[in-house]
Amino acid sequence: MKNQKFFRGQRVRVADDLGSMMRHFTSGCDAIVVGSFSDQMSRISGADMDIVKEIEESYTLLLLKSEDGTMSTASWYEESQLTLVSDDRIRGEEILQKHKHGDNSWLSEAK
Repeated sequence: MKNQKFFRGQRVRVADDLGSMMRHFTSGCDAIVVGSFSDQMSRISGADMDIVKEIEESYTLLLLKSEDGTMSTASWYEESQLTLVSDDRIRGEEILQKHKHGDNSWLSEAK
């Protein structure tokens, strides 16, 4: 598996066009990286790791949907579909923690 490009807490932009296989996914919005496939696979070793070496890096994101002011967490976004917006991982982690505890006051700042 290659090195991951994005890390927990970074803010990314999801591409407007995700391709036909992912047209049902939310696109064209900002998101906070929650985790990556590498994070989840870090406990795998040996022969099992050979199985996942060629899988493209994918991410779980907290999506900031500005059109309706809602947010949701979704997985399987690929690196090629994301662009870095902010490397302020401390602020991103604050947002993730607030969301985890049901505090959505940060949404007005996120737009």
